[in-house]
Amino acid sequence: VEALVALTALFLPGMLLRGQGGIVNTSSAAGMQPLPHYAVYGATKAFVNSFSQALWAEVRGRGVKIVAICPGPVADTRFGQRAGGSSLDKFPGLAERRVAVHDLRLEPAGPGLLSVRVHCGPGTYVRSLARDIGEAIGCGAHLAALRRTASGSFRVESAVTLQELETLAQAGLVEEVILAPDEGLAGSGAAIVTVERGQRLRHGVTLPPVARESWPAAAARVYDAGGSFLGVTRVDESGRIWPLKMLPD
Repeated sequence: VEALVALTALFLPGMLLRGQGGIVNTSSAAGMQPLPHYAVYGATKAFVNSFSQALWAEVRGRGVKIVAICPGPVADTRFGQRAGGSSLDKFPGLAERRVAVHDLRLEPAGPGLLSVRVHCGPGTYVRSLARDIGEAIGCGAHLAALRRTASGSFRVESAVTLQELETLAQAGLVEEVILAPDEGLAGSGAAIVTVERGQRLRHGVTLPPVARESWPAAAARVYDAGGSFLGVTRVDESGRIWPLKMLPD
């Protein structure tokens, strides 16, 4: 960290005078939480993260960009061997999983850049798509930017910017654009329980099946008899209702 601070002190003033420049600090995901058995390593990376974030705030709007790169465990770097037999060597890479990619379009976006538009199902790791495409064309690749344009029934065209939200809040109109918490689950099943059973769900109690017919669901909205949305539950084959994510009273 001494070299990082010294180099920043050496080059940052000139960048600020020119009104342009950038600093890229190499950190690690290890700096985002305590790391037993690697306390010093984790602490130095936490310093890099904090230092970079503070600098970013200090120079914001002055033409200089501050970035900290925080990779996780990476295979074939011999990190553990050099660290004296680290258990980090046992960290798994990205496990293979079956995903649905409905549409994938590649368009040139500039020298060395590809624009990728993908319509995919849940669980798709878009960063791994960039890696795989780079391997397929023989040069390697990584993400330069990632923007989600849709999720379920939500579309970016219907989104509200922070500036628009601030204006609405100042006018006392913010409630007009806030969606109900169950809006994102409109396509899932729903269960209605009594107020008393709803309270039990909120306290983490699994409800036994009732006499009425029920259908299993991996995720189901649940409401009490008064129409209040209580949260998200799972209904198993026997009709038992298991609380997953419940809203507070």
